[in-house]
Amino acid sequence: MKAEERLSDALATLADHVEPSADPYDHVQATWRRRERRRRAVAALLAVAVIGAADAAALWALNSGNPRAHLVEHPTNDRIEITVPGQP
Repeated sequence: MKAEERLSDALATLADHVEPSADPYDHVQATWRRRERRRRAVAALLAVAVIGAADAAALWALNSGNPRAHLVEHPTNDRIEITVPGQP
């Protein structure tokens, strides 16, 4: 008996004891769907985190400035008297 024949017989014997799974396509498809859901969830969480960080930085920047720094005229509490000429 040649080595190829012995190897062929050994592989055939081994293959006879192997039982295929009931539905391998469903198992692979379920794994693929689970990975796809996980990928989308991670992408959504990352997007929410980036938007939240940008909002927090913007609110911090808006609240950290001096509120009177960009006024053209500073309001005063002085009353302005208007006088019309010719009236007592």
